[in-house]
Amino acid sequence: MAELPQDEARYAVTHIGYTTEDGGQRTKLVFVTWIPRDSSVKTKMLHASSLAPLKQALNGVSIALQGHTLADLQFDDVSTG
Repeated sequence: MAELPQDEARYAVTHIGYTTEDGGQRTKLVFVTWIPRDSSVKTKMLHASSLAPLKQALNGVSIALQGHTLADLQFDDVSTG
């Protein structure tokens, strides 16, 4: 996540692995939107306008995470989401 640009928006889809309370291994497909606070207004508007159609096109996504700072993108809650 540290490689994410601080002034440009990004989308990502990734499998996140986790261990359940009973020790089982699971994965969830996670859709991540990254829109830093330092992004230009134009970038924020373009990101917002393309978000809904992109989400509709994705099948099997269990969780959607949105981040404005690196602290926002915590994957600790994936197993409960």
